[in-house]
Order: sequence, then C-alpha cells, then structure tokens
Amino acid sequence: MEDINTEQIVNVLYGIRDWAVSDILVPWTLAQLVVAVVLVLVAGALRKPARRLLRRATNIGPLDGRVNRVTDSLTPLAFPLAAIILLWLAVGIANNLDTPSRVISIVASLFSAWVLIRFVSGIAGDSALTRFVSFVAWTAPRSN
Repeated sequence: MEDINTEQIVNVLYGIRDWAVSDILVPWTLAQLVVAVVLVLVAGALRKPARRLLRRATNIGPLDGRVNRVTDSLTPLAFPLAAIILLWLAVGIANNLDTPSRVISIVASLFSAWVLIRFVSGIAGDSALTRFVSFVAWTAPRSN
C-alpha cells in the first residue's frame, strides 16, 4: 500500500477547489440556485390554496376504499406538487431561452422522487413495493 503524503492531499484539495470555482461557482449555476429557492418558497406560499384545490378536486363523493386512499394520499402533497410544476416550468422556459437549467432540473427531479415515494407509501403503506419505489426514485435522479 502506498503512503499518502501531505503534498498529495494538498494537490487533491487544490483540484477540488479549482473544480468548484470553474464548474459550481459560476453565474449561471448560482442564478439557477436562486431561481430554484425562490420557486420552492413560492410553492410553499401556494401550499394552502393548492391543498384546498386538491381537496375539492378529489372530493367526489363516496368511493371505495382504494380510491379514497389514493385521493387522501394526494392532499398532503400540495406543496411538493406545486414545487414540481413551478420547477419544470422554469426548466422549460430556460430551455426555450437556451440558458442552462441543469440545477433546476436536478431539484425538480428530487421533488418528483419525493412525491412519488410519498404517494406510493400513502397508498401501499410500509411494503416491499414502497421500498422498491423509494430505491428506484432516489437512484434514478442521482444516476442522471
């Protein structure tokens, strides 16, 4: 096994710093982070109206237990659903303007995974299906 010396560690740290400065701390990436944060805050502000809208849309009278479970699982997802809609709209707008949208796309994918996992767990409960969907939903955006 090869010994690691301080010079190698310093070189790795310099490489990380150079990568961060050239790829992360650039205006477009920072602008996308700001847009993503603002849109998530707006989605948070829209939580109550979106929840009322979902309740009204899913309140379609007496249904069998499975359908009630589906509609009951949607209502708590008002905030992340609003965030997903706003974030994907921002990605579409950025793509039409030929501006970078990778960071916003990653945030939207993570919110989508969150909604998928919460929705399936609300319907299926704690089951193997929920664990499988959780695994797939969290690994798919990371591998993209």
